[in-house]
Amino acid sequence: MEEKLRFYKNLKTKKISIVLIFAKYKNQWLLVKHKARDTYEICGGHVEPNETIYAAAKRELYEESGATMKELTLLGFLSKTKLNTTKYCAVFKAEIKKFDPLPNFEMESIKLFDSFPTNTTYPEAYKKLSKYIV
Repeated sequence: MEEKLRFYKNLKTKKISIVLIFAKYKNQWLLVKHKARDTYEICGGHVEPNETIYAAAKRELYEESGATMKELTLLGFLSKTKLNTTKYCAVFKAEIKKFDPLPNFEMESIKLFDSFPTNTTYPEAYKKLSKYIV
């Protein structure tokens, strides 16, 4: 079954369960490689109970890349509907201040790209969001 993706600048629902962070360091895109996959992806993950979306974005960026940010901007929201179930994601853009060593969680490595790569883990979502993250 096909997924349906929609982007919203504003969203009234409080059911945001995922954060996505398009991060740059010195004008290069940061992507990470998950230990279980062969492609690169942006940082992101689930919002914990009683955690704000901003705190989740900061935490996920650090856990997946070792990066701390100097700036975080909420770009909007992405909904993904599949099999009559919809999940909502908060989409951020971050400017990285510095990197600490990569924490030992699920990511294998990080990589900086001059332009956003096309061979990624979630190409449909990134394509949908590309005009908002420039």
